[in-house]
Amino acid sequence: MNKKFFYVLLIFVSLGSFCAVAGNNGVNNSAGINAKASPLSRLRIGGTLSGGVDNDYYFLTIAPRVSMEVTKWFVPGATVVYMYSQGTGGDKITSNTYGAGVFTDFYPIKYVFGRVEYQHLWYSQKAKGTTVKASTDDDFLLMGVGAKMPISAKAAVSASVLFNVLNSEKSDHFMYKNPIFSVGIDVGL
Repeated sequence: MNKKFFYVLLIFVSLGSFCAVAGNNGVNNSAGINAKASPLSRLRIGGTLSGGVDNDYYFLTIAPRVSMEVTKWFVPGATVVYMYSQGTGGDKITSNTYGAGVFTDFYPIKYVFGRVEYQHLWYSQKAKGTTVKASTDDDFLLMGVGAKMPISAKAAVSASVLFNVLNSEKSDHFMYKNPIFSVGIDVGL
């Protein structure tokens, strides 16, 4: 994948959200969304915390995000990602990673969702005891399922299991170790 794909996907999700919000006529639509409500009332802010462990490697990711409930079953959004990772093997390689992504949650059942998330990440690696650093970037496509439970009228917690479907040993950097466990919170405005 390349950066053009990421930008096209971002534009597609943004335009789709805008068209869905702009096309409402002030009545409840078939998805049960009150179209008279301000678009801000469908905006969700939050974030996720995820991590993974392998025999000689672990990572921890913090990802603040914003999303919009276009319908009860379709919630696209964008995220910013920071990840810290460290190898526990002989080289003790540490990585600091940052980037951005877009995602879509689909709710086939009220509290159960499927997620597709694309991320483009830049990272630098350094081996312990050396001054040599390496920097590069890579694309990730995460797919999985999860559950979201309301904790108040405007807030919900979620838990999900994702898999990096682009993860391969041919990749320059296969940072995400499958499966990826994630917990998060969303708060409506």
